[in-house]
Amino acid sequence: IDNAPSYQILQGKLDHVRIAAQGVYPLKDLRIDRLEIETDPIAFQGLKAKLAQPLQAGVKVVITEADLNHALQSPALIQRLKQFLNKALGSQAGGIVDRYQLQSLRCQFLSNRRVQFDVDLTETGYTEILTFKIVTDVHVEDGQAIQLSNTEITANGQPLFAPLTSRLVAGLNQSLTVDRLEKS
Repeated sequence: IDNAPSYQILQGKLDHVRIAAQGVYPLKDLRIDRLEIETDPIAFQGLKAKLAQPLQAGVKVVITEADLNHALQSPALIQRLKQFLNKALGSQAGGIVDRYQLQSLRCQFLSNRRVQFDVDLTETGYTEILTFKIVTDVHVEDGQAIQLSNTEITANGQPLFAPLTSRLVAGLNQSLTVDRLEKS
């Protein structure tokens, strides 16, 4: 914490806060390789530490491919992912996510901010494995949302119907905003 003069802390004013950490586990089985947080000035009101103005902070998060793949094997994270997908797909999905059991999920970081997900599923009551390959660009828009674009999805090697891909990506893009994610 940088603060000059130091007695301002007693008045509830902080000029600058910087936090850096390595190997942080915010959730069980989810490791963040590097986390850096830096804030603008902070002013508190009263003894309950209510902020006098909205907190402004810059955050840098580094997650390695190995850490992400380890997290993608966690039953707790898989359950949260199912809940998130059901919300992102909306009422038109009709709980379709719950009909499938995840057999494996892998992530690979490609060049130019592209990511590939390989997903193997089985439908309840069937033994055949359905293999999805999802390749997408990932970028942060205005510091407020993670956005997917140029998304290609194949199911058992066959391209998914383009309007369906567009609808899925639009649903995910609406759900990957700071406002929606801050609740969790």
